[in-house]
Amino acid sequence: MRTLEEFRALIQKGLGDDPRYTVDEVIEGLHTGEFHYFSDDEGVVITKFTGNRDKRLLVFLLAGENFNGWKESMNARLKAFAKKEGCSRIEAYCRRGLQKPLETLGWQVQQVVMTTRIE
Repeated sequence: MRTLEEFRALIQKGLGDDPRYTVDEVIEGLHTGEFHYFSDDEGVVITKFTGNRDKRLLVFLLAGENFNGWKESMNARLKAFAKKEGCSRIEAYCRRGLQKPLETLGWQVQQVVMTTRIE
């Protein structure tokens, strides 16, 4: 079981330098039910529902170590949860380094999201 400090550190790692959310906002979203939490010994995944006409499960945050060691079991858990909740698909906006590991699980690239900072 993770300590609160370890949990906060994983969330911060997953958020990186994304200014849209703070660690405290993610934790509050977990308390209110906006977000869902899935944990493995080596990582965490936080999801939320999206979509208007079709309900989708968005992988909002993924963080941890040795992703190849837990990706299959986590993928199965997410698929089971999405099916139980009536979702039509699971989506993830992620860094390029996750493309290949997710493709081995049957995920497909649908779009590329790019951003730029305004300073």
